Amino acid sequence: MNSKIKPRNGSSHKECLPLAIKRCKSTPAAMMTNTTEFIECSLNLFPHLINIFELTKEFIHRASGGIDIPKEWTDLDVSFVKAKVIALRSPEKDRRPIEKFMNDLKTWPFIPTISVCEEEKQVEIKNGMLFMNGQKYKETKQMLEAKYLDNKAIRSAITHPDVREVHEALTKLLETPIWKLLIEIKQNIQKSDVSDKQVKLSMELDILLNTVKHPVSDGIIRSISSTSHTISEIPDELRNYLLRKRDVSGFGIWNNYELRVFVNQENSRRHLQENMLTRFAQFFSSYRLDVIVCNPCFRQYFKQGEKIFPSKSAPLKPNEKNSYGTLGGFVTDQNADIHALTCAHVCQQGSSFFVAGGVSSIEKIGECAFKANLQAKTIQKFIDVALVKIDKRVKDRCDLSMYDDKSLTSPVRIYSGNLNEMVKKAFVYKIGASTSVTRGFVKSSEYHSKGREGRAELFFISGVGDAPFAKDGDSGSIVFTVDNSSARDIINIVGMVSGGFTQNSCVADQGEAKKATDCKSSTKREKDDEELGKKNEDSNDECIACFRMDTTLEFLKQNGWDIRFKDQI
Repeated sequence: MNSKIKPRNGSSHKECLPLAIKRCKSTPAAMMTNTTEFIECSLNLFPHLINIFELTKEFIHRASGGIDIPKEWTDLDVSFVKAKVIALRSPEKDRRPIEKFMNDLKTWPFIPTISVCEEEKQVEIKNGMLFMNGQKYKETKQMLEAKYLDNKAIRSAITHPDVREVHEALTKLLETPIWKLLIEIKQNIQKSDVSDKQVKLSMELDILLNTVKHPVSDGIIRSISSTSHTISEIPDELRNYLLRKRDVSGFGIWNNYELRVFVNQENSRRHLQENMLTRFAQFFSSYRLDVIVCNPCFRQYFKQGEKIFPSKSAPLKPNEKNSYGTLGGFVTDQNADIHALTCAHVCQQGSSFFVAGGVSSIEKIGECAFKANLQAKTIQKFIDVALVKIDKRVKDRCDLSMYDDKSLTSPVRIYSGNLNEMVKKAFVYKIGASTSVTRGFVKSSEYHSKGREGRAELFFISGVGDAPFAKDGDSGSIVFTVDNSSARDIINIVGMVSGGFTQNSCVADQGEAKKATDCKSSTKREKDDEELGKKNEDSNDECIACFRMDTTLEFLKQNGWDIRFKDQI
């Protein structure tokens, strides 16, 4: 492309968008003589377009120093304004005015063309144009030209059954420039050297490519990803092999292409790595093996969003460790009682919970009715969940709705699919008491921990860029994705934040490793230690440990709690 998409500054999105509407008859000759009309509409009608543009803009600004960004896209700093009206006379001329629009920094650089043909039986994109019949066009025009008071009215309009399919198609056409840009960046990454920063940026780019809409984007993404391995879980034989090893403290799949195994000693690392590569050669023909000498450490966060306090005095001690947690969301049980979801490590069974009612006031909202036993010697599933029963006197003041990353209420669906399918394909969000709304991606879709607490099946999330996905006080936050439809109108609840996970180096064990390698030259030992230190340093970024919501709801049901979210599909 020879132009720039200029981002907007702020979030009002009052710009107008031109749509070329061509009325035609059934023959090409007749199409040449028919006139064209234009419709101008607000970008607010296309929330998916706004979202993917803002995500792409932020990605480019952050990645410009690490990967090759096309020069014409590196300066994104001008807002869009009202588009000009241009009469399109024929199919041949339909595409010429686009260049003028693309060179006009105040106009969105693509004009979807709707061809209105009475013989069309369905809404269909063909050769970059959207075909429909007269009745469907009438409904579409009404949707585009209407004046809407707020986002709720917009969502209601664009999700109406009469126009939803059209809205999805228009969004695909409008996002064409973004799709082309992302494809070009992807090709540049594949040609460049791979660094740790580029690996993370590449994962984020894959998510953007799987999020952006375009008529042929699905096929392109498949062809780009065809060189990668087939998504697969850890085979039972390999999983059981690692669980039996004493020196293995944990293991999981990282970045959807690497099996990361944590061991206590250097001599265990080398022996285990050789055995695994030989015994499970077929698996490691698709996955990279990384055996790391470290002490994995889980750090529970004790601080969606409202702060929830386990004692009345906690708000007066904001700097005290474990002073508050996050009210993840509200649910209703089989008796129509309302409960707040949070983490078990935040509370004690039967203890009261409080929220801040103002600058200097605090109010009790309920008591802990159930919490998972995290002190048991054997934990079959790591479910760090608690239910706080809301007092009747305050239940009418509770907002039971779930909010997305744009602070819009939406119906919810519990995600029950394979988390491997989410790696490199979708951003996840959470609303926490400490860090509010944050965005991240699944770093490890499954992790198995060994220790006195038993086995723990978790997944890990990494924040985008240098921003953390969660901090102290965010435990209990609901982790969710937003449906990738043009309306972005469904929240998919994936899990809940439990705490942080870091790979702490085992200094003592590295000392033992030196003793075990006395037969080597000092130069060789120093080189090995230096490489090991760099590897641990590079991979020591804290991930956020989360547990799945579908497993949590099943666990609660087994313990007598049949709960649902408001507007749960």
